[in-house]
Amino acid sequence: MGFCRLRYVPVPMSSKRFCLVVALLTLCSAESSGFSAELVRKGEILYQRRCARCHTLEESGDRKLGPFLGRIYGAQAGTADAFPHSEAYRKAGEMGLIWTEDTLVPYMRDPKGFLADFTKEPSVSRMAFKLAKEDERKAITAFLRSLETENPESAAVP
Repeated sequence: MGFCRLRYVPVPMSSKRFCLVVALLTLCSAESSGFSAELVRKGEILYQRRCARCHTLEESGDRKLGPFLGRIYGAQAGTADAFPHSEAYRKAGEMGLIWTEDTLVPYMRDPKGFLADFTKEPSVSRMAFKLAKEDERKAITAFLRSLETENPESAAVP
């Protein structure tokens, strides 16, 4: 049996109620960081279905077509270690493009168009995949952001 202390008075609590309180506190902490646990889970599933074929979440993982995304959230565009980014990504990074919800969500809708709009030049992005559904783009972004939160020591800009 768990105990809930309110004003230092132990109050017996059933194990079901105790588990419910713990679950609610966990959910509240995920939501207070800007995204729900449900959205992050949906994003993880979508990442595996839509992104994992070309990207890895581990910096030391097998090199794929695209750069590693494990620390993309909050990073400057075109700066992932040991990845040969196109000139468009490097220029966008030099112009201040930081990968956040405000940039990742529209980027996934149309990567080439987004880079062209940002740099004001035609884009030569190898990212041909477009994700039409905004809720899916937001879920993947929440998942990528959660990786930064889970590993704060690795959240530095790559």
